[in-house]
Amino acid sequence: MIGQFSISKRIISLLVILVIINKVFCQTSKHIILVTIDGLRPEFYLSNEYAAPNLKLLMKEGSYAKEVMDVFPAVTYPNHTSIITGVLPAKHGIYCNEPFEPDSITGKWFWYADSIKAPTLWQVLHQHHLKTASVLWPVTVNADIDYDVPDIWDTKTYDRAAPIQQFIHPKDLWQELQQNATGVLTTDDLNEGRFSLDENSTRIAGYIIRTYKPALLALHLINVDDMQHEYGRDADSVQLVVANADHCIGQLLEAIDRAGIKDSTTIIITGDHGFMDIQQTIFPNVWLAKNGFINGKEWKAKFHSGRGSGFLRLYDPNDKTTLNSVKAMLNVLPDSVRNMFTIIEKEELQRLGAYSDAVLTIVPKDGISVGASSKGEAIRPAAQKGTHGYLPANPKMKTGFIVYGAGIRKGTVISEMSLLDIAPLIAKLLGIDFITSDGKLIQEIIKE
Repeated sequence: MIGQFSISKRIISLLVILVIINKVFCQTSKHIILVTIDGLRPEFYLSNEYAAPNLKLLMKEGSYAKEVMDVFPAVTYPNHTSIITGVLPAKHGIYCNEPFEPDSITGKWFWYADSIKAPTLWQVLHQHHLKTASVLWPVTVNADIDYDVPDIWDTKTYDRAAPIQQFIHPKDLWQELQQNATGVLTTDDLNEGRFSLDENSTRIAGYIIRTYKPALLALHLINVDDMQHEYGRDADSVQLVVANADHCIGQLLEAIDRAGIKDSTTIIITGDHGFMDIQQTIFPNVWLAKNGFINGKEWKAKFHSGRGSGFLRLYDPNDKTTLNSVKAMLNVLPDSVRNMFTIIEKEELQRLGAYSDAVLTIVPKDGISVGASSKGEAIRPAAQKGTHGYLPANPKMKTGFIVYGAGIRKGTVISEMSLLDIAPLIAKLLGIDFITSDGKLIQEIIKE
C-alpha cells in the first residue's frame, strides 16, 4: 500500500509538471496591450491620406486585416463587450449603448460590469491568477479588474473626473495616477472633443504598464469617434485626431519599452465600428405617438434608438396585435418615407445575435439615422454630421485590426475577420482556455 501511494504521488507530481510545461510552451506572450480607437476605419492605416506612422509601422512589422466586421448594432458598448467576451450581444446582454428606458430618459449607459451576462477575459484571467487593467474601457464599473479606470460620466455635466474617482479600483489609484502620470485631472482634462482626453488616458495606461506590467491592459481611445460625429468622415479635424490617436500609440510603445517587456508583449489595435455621413434623422416614435401606441408615459410599442437603427420594443412582448398594427402603420407610410428604411424581422435579429428583446428593427438607408423622440417632426435635418449603428454588412461600418509583437507572424494579411475573433486570439497568446461560441481563432497570424 505504501509503495502504491508513493507511485500515485509521483504520477500526480509528473502530471502537474506536464501541465506547467504545457502552459509555458503554449503561452507565446506574457503581456497583451489591447487598444480600441473608437470609430477606427481601415483606411486610417491602409491609405497614405492619413498621418499614422505608428499604425503603419506596426502593420508592416506585424499582421493586419483589410476590414473587420463588427456586431449589430455597430455602436460602442455592444462591440467592446463582444471584443472582451467573444460572443454576440444576444448572449452578453449589452444590446445598445444605453439600457431601454421607456418612461424617463436618464442618459445612463451600460456602465456596470454586472450587466454582462457572459464570461469576460477579465474573469478568466483572474482564475489563472493573471493581472488585468483597463482605462476607459466600456462596461467596467465594479468589474473584476486589478487596475480599473472605468468609462463613466455625469449625465448632466458630462464630467468624467468625479465619477471615475468614485468607482476607480483600487481607490488609491486615482491619487497615484495624478501624482505619477497626469497631474491633477479636471473635467476639461477628460472631456470628449479635446485631445487631452486620449492623451491623459494614454499616460494613465503607460504608467500602469510600466509600474504593474499586467497580463492584459485594455485602453479605449475616444476622440476619433467624437470628431466624426461632429464633423463627418472626411473633415480636416478627423485627420488631426487620427494623428493624435497615432501619437498615443507611440506613447504606449515607449511605455512598453521602458517597462522592459517589449520582447514578451503583444499589442492589438482595433476599433468598434466605422462611420456614416448623415443628412437626415427619422423619428419613428413620432409615428407611434400619432397612431396611439405612445400616450405620455403610457405605451404599447416604442422604438429604442441604436443611432443607425431603431429597435421596436413592446410593453407586452407577446402582444402580436400591436406588433402587426405597427407593421401595417410602417408599410402604409408614403413611398417617399417608407423607402427611407428597411424592416428587419425578429428571425433575422436572432440570426445576427442582436437585441433579443426587440420584435423588429428598422435600418435606414445610408445618410439617414434614427432618433428617439416621440415629439416634433418625424423627419428632420440631422443634428450631427456622422453616425454609426447600421448593419455589420454595410461597408462603411467596417473597422480595423493590427497585431504586432510576441507570438505574431510578420506579414500576414487577413481579408476579413470579426471583432469576435479577438478574445480567442488573446486567450491563445496568453496560453489560457477561453472557449467562445461565436469567435474563432485566426491561426495564420500566430507563430508556430
